[in-house]
Amino acid sequence: MRVVWAILSFFVCLVGSTTAVQVRLVTGRSPCSGLVEVRGANSRHWGGVCDAGWTQEDANVFCKELGFYAAVAATRYTVSSGLDTYIKHVSCGGNEESILDCDFELANDENEDECGTGFAGVTCVGEDNKCDTVRLRGGETTCEGRVEVFSNGAWGTVCDDYFNLTDADVVCRQLGFGMAVSVMEGSTFGIGNGLPITLDDVQCSGEEATIQACTHLSRSNCDHSEDVGIKCSPSEEYPCQLRYDGGEGEEEVPPEDAIRLVDGENICEGRLEVYVDGQWGTVCDDYFSSRDATVACVQLGFLRASRISSPPSGNHSSLPILMDDLRCHGNEDSLQQCRYNPDANCGHWEDVYLTCVGESGQCVAEP
Repeated sequence: MRVVWAILSFFVCLVGSTTAVQVRLVTGRSPCSGLVEVRGANSRHWGGVCDAGWTQEDANVFCKELGFYAAVAATRYTVSSGLDTYIKHVSCGGNEESILDCDFELANDENEDECGTGFAGVTCVGEDNKCDTVRLRGGETTCEGRVEVFSNGAWGTVCDDYFNLTDADVVCRQLGFGMAVSVMEGSTFGIGNGLPITLDDVQCSGEEATIQACTHLSRSNCDHSEDVGIKCSPSEEYPCQLRYDGGEGEEEVPPEDAIRLVDGENICEGRLEVYVDGQWGTVCDDYFSSRDATVACVQLGFLRASRISSPPSGNHSSLPILMDDLRCHGNEDSLQQCRYNPDANCGHWEDVYLTCVGESGQCVAEP
């Protein structure tokens, strides 16, 4: 059930003492499937893996490197434009710890668009042989939060109309917890502003394996003030654990230079939040420039920033404002290396809302 701390958190694998590569999965139709991308540790540019000879064994190594249990499929993607080839002719035995432990060839720098057949993709699963398509966000522990489901390539919320303990039991069981303890109506765990409302009028019999299998409407007449939340009882396998990130991700403690985009419509946009001195907080837009935005987007693994804006109306954070008057030169590795004032005199209507883009000029690659 456990997934990677964030889709843009990467494992860095060393070969000898000088060579390193980062890997990521650009999500497609589920949180556990998508396009394989890699880059050198000293590079700001991501590239694809040529799919010629891409096998189940290769996919298995990649999935395990990202923290999944295994691969269930080695897939292929056709990317219309903009994605360069980083490595090709990958050949793994299946038991390697990193893609760098496999045989492969670096792409020719003079012919970056040489992968004519397409790019490698994967479908991964966790230890329970499934990919979670429901999650809880905004709670103080992992057993509670706003219910979000993954559908049609994006995460969305669930309206509280008719939602009861029977429906909550299905969600808790789907996540590996015990029975539901309570249902919280009226966006108790915050609003999922920027996300679609994916399910409305949910009615489960209690026997369903997933909330998606329950009777529901896909078109909603709700707003995010009706986002439903639940609290589950712990199970022996999945105890309730305190979150260290305001409830918006996994419970693991992030590195001190971590940043994230929250409450956007996709992984490329959202309210900019930074991790400083053991806590998450927002960034004030005073003096926030394109240089600052570029540092943030590159730090997150994107190519550049495409837009700086204010949060959507009503989508205000309750976290502390940790950075004000941020001023980067543009070549820093993280926002935390830039000059800033830790004593902000801003309100949350001034929180930075950022949109980043990848090398293809797009956010999510679809098959």
